[in-house]
Amino acid sequence: MWKKITLTGIAILLLSLAFLLFPSNLSISQDIIAQLIQNFRQIIPTEEPEYVKLTISLMEVDLGHSMKYSGNESALATPIRHTYVRIGGVVSITNDQGKAYLILPKGNYTLSIIRRGLRGPVWTYPLNIVSDGQVKITFHLFRLEASKMDLYPEPFKGTTNLKITFTLPLSGQYYIGKPTITYYTAWGELKILYRDIEVSNSISLQNIWSLIDMDYRKVEAGGQIIEFTEEVRGFPTYVHPRFSFVPVEKVEVEEEWFS
Repeated sequence: MWKKITLTGIAILLLSLAFLLFPSNLSISQDIIAQLIQNFRQIIPTEEPEYVKLTISLMEVDLGHSMKYSGNESALATPIRHTYVRIGGVVSITNDQGKAYLILPKGNYTLSIIRRGLRGPVWTYPLNIVSDGQVKITFHLFRLEASKMDLYPEPFKGTTNLKITFTLPLSGQYYIGKPTITYYTAWGELKILYRDIEVSNSISLQNIWSLIDMDYRKVEAGGQIIEFTEEVRGFPTYVHPRFSFVPVEKVEVEEEWFS
């Protein structure tokens, strides 16, 4: 568009010079210049964008931990508080009710939500904002316990490869995180592998359910069997199946526009 504006401006300048040099063609020059000015006005936007008010509501349903889920389980939804929400260049933070308020022009955007802290994974969603409205987003969290585990020691490396299997809930679409693995060493020491970091004796078994490492880059259909192979330092004598899990999330979006 700017190339067109520049060329039109140059044309007006040249015709103005022609008008000064050849006054006998006054009427013709005026008509051409008037037409160019009209075109110039049409290609320059003069209207201000129309701003609208938008409410983003974030909720989470924690469905605990189990080896098998149907995908239709329900539980009390709780607000996701103090979470960053970004649409275009506008950023807001959810309040204690899990709501964020934004004012921005109508248009097509990508909604981004930073989950579980400033350095957490980012969930995104395409959003066409047409009027004042509200968008309710509910994250359903499932912790899948391991259904099968196999250990493959590597004596020369001093490590063990752990092949661990999970079954996705039967229905729905799911984002899949990385496993949190709980095991004991030959000396009876409790260790937890989380985000590729070994945590030793600094957390109790009952608190491992908060160790959630999600990945929002890919969605998988329910009912599938998924496998991970994780490298563990040393040679675990026992991997706890009930306290070794992978987090998965189903996300529901409800849009309401007040046009």
